[in-house]
Amino acid sequence: MNTANQFGTAPTNAADEIARLRTMITDADWMQQDALEQIECFARLGLMVLEMPEALRFPGFLAALLAGIRDRADDTRNYLNAEAERVGCNYKDEKRLSRLAAWRAAHVPPAAARGC
Repeated sequence: MNTANQFGTAPTNAADEIARLRTMITDADWMQQDALEQIECFARLGLMVLEMPEALRFPGFLAALLAGIRDRADDTRNYLNAEAERVGCNYKDEKRLSRLAAWRAAHVPPAAARGC
């Protein structure tokens, strides 16, 4: 019987799976360290800028800084979730998924009503 394992590949021995998990964890750790260091730097810079009297004359700078923090956090979250999902270990907030399904049911018309 040749069934796929949690990685979506043919079964391998335990040592191979452990090696793959170790690689995934090492890569994820590198990504989160890099991202969080960058986010920390962005936040420190933002706080230093806010201590300057002329800071509010440049709202575009602060907006770009905040967008950079948001984007880096979003990229990191997506990467870590995709890696966890790839090895079958991603967290699922069942209550959040249930709320999302209820919202969709209330706000998205059935396909027949949309003319699909």
